[in-house]
This record gives sequence, structure tokens and C-alpha cells, in this order.
Amino acid sequence: MRKWIALVLAGVVLFAGGFGLGYYYAGLNEPVRSVVESDSVTEVYEEFPVSKLTTIRLTLKNENVRVRLSDNQYVRLVYQPSEDGLTFHYYYDQNTLVLTVGEVNESSGIIPGNREMIYLYLPRYSAKDLSVTTDKGFVDIDGVSLGNLTITTTSGDVTITDSNLVSKTSVSSESGSVYFRNTDFREAAFFSKSGSLNVAHILEPSECETIVKGKNLFINGLPEESRTISAVGFRKKFYVETETGVIRLKVPYEPETVPEETPDDTPGGEETTQS
Repeated sequence: MRKWIALVLAGVVLFAGGFGLGYYYAGLNEPVRSVVESDSVTEVYEEFPVSKLTTIRLTLKNENVRVRLSDNQYVRLVYQPSEDGLTFHYYYDQNTLVLTVGEVNESSGIIPGNREMIYLYLPRYSAKDLSVTTDKGFVDIDGVSLGNLTITTTSGDVTITDSNLVSKTSVSSESGSVYFRNTDFREAAFFSKSGSLNVAHILEPSECETIVKGKNLFINGLPEESRTISAVGFRKKFYVETETGVIRLKVPYEPETVPEETPDDTPGGEETTQS
């Protein structure tokens, strides 16, 4: 019996040791304040108390990012490199979490977009500042609350849905597409040089100043010219611009239409004739 128990304990120790090699897990109350390089860790799994963190910065090349609602009260960062020896590091200092990853080769399998995935989980109503800089990877934000949000990408797509952006939002892309739906905001600006901008918000014109600039503009499905939609006393700003891409904007606003011409009728309803 004692021999069996000893074998079980030995197995537990070996499993814990292997788990520790695969995961760098700092104490929840004392987040790490030193740079963690890829040669000392093969996977990042980090949790931070909300009070310990205000800003998150991701500087990437072609990795993908998903931002989702956390299932607990902690900010959680998960990154699983598929390549041994991949160059990356992250650190926490002065309430700021930074993750930097170099370019990775395209891989096949279950990883969406054939590139590596970075998962960021945020507690409800946490409203942390988030900055993402990437070349080719997509950024997918869904169902979270954020403070200042800044996304800069060369050709990656950006999707923001069902979220709450309590401060300033800026999304800039060279050729990637942007999708923005069902999200509350205070100030939001979207720019793409040649990519498409697909944006929709439900605010009434009296609440929000909306400025759209582009050669290929469609408002509520109808072709339009660049315009400003606003009224006196607006409390939110919404700016969309592209140089050569397409803007598809859906707002509670109806573009002006020209009434069709109708023939003149007599008061009796019959057309006048000359004999």
C-alpha cells in the first residue's frame, strides 16, 4: 500500500514539474516585473488581478489576437508558440503588461488563419487600455469593456463587436478590412488606405457627430458622397475615412432622395386638355 502511494506521489511530482516547464505562472498577488524570454519558457499563461494592471501592449508581426470576456476576476494572457526557439518576450512593470513576438512561419492545423494565436481575457467592466500593433495578423475583439483602444495594422483584419469602448478608439490599417458592430463608444476613428471599412452604430444623429470620407461610400446600402451627420449638442464622435477602399456605413440616418416627377393634375383629378 505504501509503495503504491509513493508511486502516485512520484507521478504527481513529475507531472507538476512538466507543467511548470510548460507554463510560466507568476503569483497572482505579485506579478512578474522582469522580462521573460522565449528560451526560458515555452508557453505563456499569466493571470493578473484587475487592480494590478492598467495597460496592455501587444507588438506583433503576423500572430492573431482574440480578446474575450474572462471567466474570473483576473486579466489572463495565453500564448502557445508552435515553434521551438521562437523569439518572444513579455514583462510587467508599472501596471503595464507588454508582449512582443517576432514573425512566425505559417502553420497548418487548428490554428485560425494558419498563424499563431494570442488570447487575452478581460474581466467584465474592467476597461483596461489596450494597444495592438501588427503587420498581418487579425485582431478580433468581442464582448469586452476597454478604455483607450489603439490598433495599428498593415494588412490584418480588425473586428470589434458587442463591446463597450469607454474612452478613445483608433483603428488604422493600410489594406486590411475593419468590421465594427453593436458596440458602444465615446470617440471612435477608423482609417484604411485601401481596405474596406464596414461599420455600424445605433446612436441617433442628435447624440453623435459622424464624419465619413471616401470615394466609395455607401450609407445604409445607398451610394453617397462624403458627408458629416450631426446636430447641436452631440456627445460622441465617430470618424471613418479611406483613400481608395470601400466604406459601408449603417446608421439611423436616411440619405436624401429626390422625389420623382409627376404630371400636373386638375383639382378634379383629371388632366387638362385642349380642344
